[in-house]
Amino acid sequence: MDDEYDFGLPEPTELGMNLVHSDKALWARMQYDDERLRDYERRYKEDGVNALPPVTVFFDGQTYWLADGFHRAQAAYVLQRVEGPGVKMPVLLYNGSERDARLFACSANTKHGLSLTNAEKRRIIHRLLDDAEVEQWASNRIATFANVSAYLVAQVRHERLSLENMKIALTRIREDTQTALTRIRDEATIPDSETPADIPSGETKKPLSVLRGGQSYTMNTANIGKRPQTRPPAPVPSPTDCGAGYRGLMTAWNSATEQEQRVFLITIRACLIDEMPASEDASTAEESD
Repeated sequence: MDDEYDFGLPEPTELGMNLVHSDKALWARMQYDDERLRDYERRYKEDGVNALPPVTVFFDGQTYWLADGFHRAQAAYVLQRVEGPGVKMPVLLYNGSERDARLFACSANTKHGLSLTNAEKRRIIHRLLDDAEVEQWASNRIATFANVSAYLVAQVRHERLSLENMKIALTRIREDTQTALTRIRDEATIPDSETPADIPSGETKKPLSVLRGGQSYTMNTANIGKRPQTRPPAPVPSPTDCGAGYRGLMTAWNSATEQEQRVFLITIRACLIDEMPASEDASTAEESD
């Protein structure tokens, strides 16, 4: 555990597992290992609650947050089915918040048990960098805390920065595009009416009398010679119209790695789907199937 981050001293005690909140959002691993679960279940059945080391729990005054021992806690549920939900398990109890439990889990899962996959290590780093305080730590300190390489921490940091730059550039493109569209529409304003070329300015055509069926009628000639009012097609702004946002996006894109570009495209696709009307979203889903 990181010497500069003090979680205090735990109290060895026992707790009913029905009281412990097992939140997978705090867990570093992507999924349970079935073979390990079966082995732990067998041990608990044969030797009881003390067959394995105690799990680690943080208590914030309301909730008991499981921070370490997710496989053990999951396997212990087999005892609840046999002995009832009140069965007590040995725990190491810390006084601390959900955040403390999350940070502890990021470090504890790297020190023992099954080896973490590269994806799980990256997940831990992202979780640590999402914390406002830890994000300010040097990469070497984060690497020591999470028991990963400083190179991997620096790589994840670079990816997050590149993705953030792309998001900022995309936001500027949207703003610049709206500005360009407004300007183009303003410049393409159509006058309400046009005066025919053959009538001098300030003059209008006089009414014309016509004879039909022996009766005289007055014909309205005001619109004779006028061109029909048409509206030009909706303008499409070019990359030049989009200004600095487009240039910033292309700069970030060209400097990004292939992995960073893939992450950006996945993120943008998710944003576009979220903004889609329900009908369009459904049709898109049908097409993708």
